[in-house]
Amino acid sequence: MVFFAGVDGGVTQLRVTHTTTGNEKDRLQYMLGVRTGYRWSTGLGNLFVTPWIGFGYVLNADDIEIDGDMYESSAFTPFPTIHVGWKF
Repeated sequence: MVFFAGVDGGVTQLRVTHTTTGNEKDRLQYMLGVRTGYRWSTGLGNLFVTPWIGFGYVLNADDIEIDGDMYESSAFTPFPTIHVGWKF
């Protein structure tokens, strides 16, 4: 088992659509975050499993207004996941 931690960054293209009018707004969101997890060998050759979790902060998480309605944006983004992979 190998523990790891690190930092990450990302860019997300966000599209919000007003459900009544169909009008849309697009926004690029920029995120910085941290992640941590473990890598376990399965005992089946080079097959491994890596559960990890990341927490990101969206730098420009402003609310979006379309046709008088406000869509709230969250500044914090959790990202739990499990990777299954083969080590070459």
